[in-house]
Amino acid sequence: MTDLPSSTKQVFDLYESRGYKKQLASENALWLSKFKNWKTFLTLTCKDITPPDVARSKFNHLVQVLNRDSFGKHYVQKVGHSYFSYVLAMQYQQREVVHFHMLADRPINFDLVHRYWNCAAGFAWVEPVKSPDDVVSYCSRYISKGGEVDVFESESSRTPMLGRLPPYWWK
Repeated sequence: MTDLPSSTKQVFDLYESRGYKKQLASENALWLSKFKNWKTFLTLTCKDITPPDVARSKFNHLVQVLNRDSFGKHYVQKVGHSYFSYVLAMQYQQREVVHFHMLADRPINFDLVHRYWNCAAGFAWVEPVKSPDDVVSYCSRYISKGGEVDVFESESSRTPMLGRLPPYWWK
């Protein structure tokens, strides 16, 4: 950066400043809090060093597994990509493994997430959202630290049904 004009260096310094990152996190949190009413918070960590595209592929497969479990093998015809909307923030832990934080707007089968992710990739932590402001703020901090973020908005409002009742995990 020594060959850059001083005005360009100032811009780089601004983007790296703590104040700018805090403001960015705050604006992301505001946007996320208005985007959906978040119900579920997931933390998905790879146990081994995994290329980001492979980790993302495992996440996409998890979404397929959850949808297939809820709506059958032809779920795409019923709900499209997914019955739940989500925000997925990807970052690297200090030990350089991929780590995801995800917010979902619908209930998710916690047991299935644990079974799949623990077998396919690493460690899963799933919990219902108790304080939407806290989880949105938490995810937004990762965004402002340079993590990648994907947003998917579901157009479906269908509830999975087992006969006449929703599954036990649908709360």
